[in-house]
Amino acid sequence: MSDYMNYEKEIQAAAEQIAAIGESLRERIRRDEYIYVALPFILFRRFDEVIGPEMGELVDYARLHDDLELKDLDERIRAMAPFETYNASGLKLETLAYETSKQDLHFRDYLNGFSVNVRRLLASLRFHSIFPSLVRFVLLGDVCKAFSAKELKLDAVSLPAAAYEKLLNQLVETANASTPNGDCGIGTDIINRMVRATGEIHRITPGSTASLDAFETANMVRTDPELLQQKLEAQKKEQEAVQEEETEEE
Repeated sequence: MSDYMNYEKEIQAAAEQIAAIGESLRERIRRDEYIYVALPFILFRRFDEVIGPEMGELVDYARLHDDLELKDLDERIRAMAPFETYNASGLKLETLAYETSKQDLHFRDYLNGFSVNVRRLLASLRFHSIFPSLVRFVLLGDVCKAFSAKELKLDAVSLPAAAYEKLLNQLVETANASTPNGDCGIGTDIINRMVRATGEIHRITPGSTASLDAFETANMVRTDPELLQQKLEAQKKEQEAVQEEETEEE
């Protein structure tokens, strides 16, 4: 990881902004529970800014060419491109913040759109236990707006992976100090997974020929193995023809 020492001001500014959000919610969220709100929403914001744009066209293509329910997209998108983490819902935290109706239902769609590994990470962050409270106490909109504010800089340029990790560890240390036994239950393994979720990811250009071919191949594997074989043979003949032309030109 790169050195985070040059990002101390950015880390401190983000920590102070996140703490301020907690203070504004203090009457409705206990101090020792705030970490279970802050970390997931930091992940959502970071995810939207770092990875979200790269998935858009791939997801749109999948929906257009294969009429899949959201629950079926997980396997399909994973086959389309070497993405380790993604969200197939087409939703973002910023748009959810200003939903005027059925906000909790749309937010559930957003959660269900995450890849399996992200959903498991959210379970480790105890988000599934805190989410009902956000809905019950009409906090969901306020939290979405607070963590999607432009002033809060959590993108990869403002906070590269090492600085992002430093910020997360600092927040956990603060949370540990506010718990009765000095341990909020968020270990370094969970922090490492948060960093990996928006850091160590293989990327390809959305909508590129490679990604679309991968989608078509994955679709054929499921629906028509014979057609897939025909396509592969055609590709092989095309490559051989190109090689022959190159040989003749030489």
